Amino acid sequence: MVKTRRWTIALGLTAAIFAGTTAAQEASTLDVADATGYIGKWALSLETPRGTREQSLTLSDVAGKVSAELSGGRGGAMTITDITKSDRGLVLRFERNMRGNAMDVTMTLSLDGETLNVSQDIGDRTMSGTGEKRM
Repeated sequence: MVKTRRWTIALGLTAAIFAGTTAAQEASTLDVADATGYIGKWALSLETPRGTREQSLTLSDVAGKVSAELSGGRGGAMTITDITKSDRGLVLRFERNMRGNAMDVTMTLSLDGETLNVSQDIGDRTMSGTGEKRM
């Protein structure tokens, strides 16, 4: 009985570790070659009706595809896999829970030299800001 319980716990821990690894490896269908200059960690500063909101955005290469991790702000860290390229730059689409309601968010990123211009649409609101690349 004790050996069975130990095996069950060990198997459960192993599954949890591999599940976490798989989730961290999620990526979009956008090739990294289409996101040259965007890959890296960015400190975002967005102007909202309630003041400035600081967030961290990491765009990375996962097996040749672009993956994004957004943290800070409401809702905690999240992986974004709906990433496309437009004539304006990169477009990230995701969903945020705000006051118990699911809201579709579209974040558009464009490079201006070393600065990342950010426009974020949530419902009928548009917020804008900039990002600085962090090493």
